[in-house]
Amino acid sequence: MKGFRAKENLLVDLSQTEKDFILSTFPEGAVIEESYYFDNYNLPCPIKVKVKTKDKGSKFVVLRKVRHKNSYGIKLEATVLTLLAQYSIPVPKVLAEPKNGMMLLSFLEGENLQLFSMNSKAHAKKAKKLLLEALTTLENITEKISKDAGDELPSYTLMDELNAITEKPPWNSEKIFKEVVDFLTPVLRQISTSLIFTNGDYQPANFLTDGEKIVGFLDFENAKLRDPLMGIAKYPVYDLHPLNKAGFVDTYLTGRNFTEQQFFSRLSLFCLITLQKEISVHPTDKEEKVYQKRVLDLLERSLTGITNSPIN
Repeated sequence: MKGFRAKENLLVDLSQTEKDFILSTFPEGAVIEESYYFDNYNLPCPIKVKVKTKDKGSKFVVLRKVRHKNSYGIKLEATVLTLLAQYSIPVPKVLAEPKNGMMLLSFLEGENLQLFSMNSKAHAKKAKKLLLEALTTLENITEKISKDAGDELPSYTLMDELNAITEKPPWNSEKIFKEVVDFLTPVLRQISTSLIFTNGDYQPANFLTDGEKIVGFLDFENAKLRDPLMGIAKYPVYDLHPLNKAGFVDTYLTGRNFTEQQFFSRLSLFCLITLQKEISVHPTDKEEKVYQKRVLDLLERSLTGITNSPIN
């Protein structure tokens, strides 16, 4: 898969502050043996740290750092992880609460569904089933975690997501962008699908398996209440290999009794969000040009499909 790096290229030189933060959770005399980013094309990502203690051998922990301008993400994640553990959902344990833009988590064993799905066609098929089960688990706790987390858990309707991108450069002054926003606005206003709890990123690497069941849920820094189809729209837009070509979107739509036409309004919105946040209006890089074309093609296809879409 593009972007995977050899372990030696993932090594991280921790600062003294980071080392002190990690070792504060261990007995005196513990030392850090190694630290490196997880296999991830989107660096920086969480850091896997191997710590050796005097009498208990070595242990892995995970250093989670702020990746955005403020620390709200990991503060929210700490709250959500604590609640999920109370619900008996397998998530990392918070070993050290957020401080100075850092949080320390326990390390969960298991193979992530991204790597698992790449082993064979049979594995990709099994991964689709496991991913659907994982998302069902999160969706089923929507009412409970909404109550327990209260105002700490953000909530975004489709119109909230559209409004968040309409006044921002660089795409908001482009004719095609404005026309699509004008077209989508009355469409999205009519949709009344209930919001569900999501970790905010349905990238398959955020779910761990032992080959038979889901044994771990990761990455809740963007946890929220959101329309159920918005997280699924990521698959065709990012062309997540191999699950996108293996038909995960169709698997989800069928499992939730959504039609392809109902998916188009969300896909259109996700395309706009992606253009606004990730793609230049006039890209010069060849790879970005290809990316822009794919997103614009998807946008055109989804807009065409909306006219036959039952709104709900």
